[in-house]
Amino acid sequence: MDETLSKILNWVSSYGYTAVFLGTVIDNSGIQIFLVGASILASLGYLKISVVILLGIIASFTGDQIWYWLGRWNRHNIMNRWKLPGKLRETIIKTEDYYLEYGRSVIIWGRILSGVGKYLPAMAGIYNFPFRKFSLYSIIGSAWTSVLFGSIGFLFGYSCWNIVNRMRIYNVIFICIVMGLVILIILTKRGRRG
Repeated sequence: MDETLSKILNWVSSYGYTAVFLGTVIDNSGIQIFLVGASILASLGYLKISVVILLGIIASFTGDQIWYWLGRWNRHNIMNRWKLPGKLRETIIKTEDYYLEYGRSVIIWGRILSGVGKYLPAMAGIYNFPFRKFSLYSIIGSAWTSVLFGSIGFLFGYSCWNIVNRMRIYNVIFICIVMGLVILIILTKRGRRG
């Protein structure tokens, strides 16, 4: 058994639903490993899967709210106090426009991207994304990811850990492809101007 999985299973089996909640709030990024670990224990009869998934939804939503407000409260510091170079400042403003236009998709679907999903709520706060819309999209995203990862862990048990590890690899590949496409588009636009 993987060392990470072993630690998570030990923590969840020792502290129960409290560990599921706190672990999911803290690790609310991409693949929710505490939720997967708890759902494996649910498949073995130690926890109830309905409670695990419900706690996953609540904890994921709570984590999103914390990150959103941290971003919102620090917006002034990030945008005004940091001495950002002109190009970086321009890029942040363009990204803000994109986020405000496509925020629903970013908040609902972007959360599954390992390493990136954790920061999307903070970006929504920094970009002053409307709080009510953010909360609605956050609860939808929290629900579908909690049901997904809870179901994977419950249905596949220990073997789901291999699926989760593969998903992490695919996330990295996906992010690299998207970044490569963005760089290619930028270079193509610069080439047309020059």
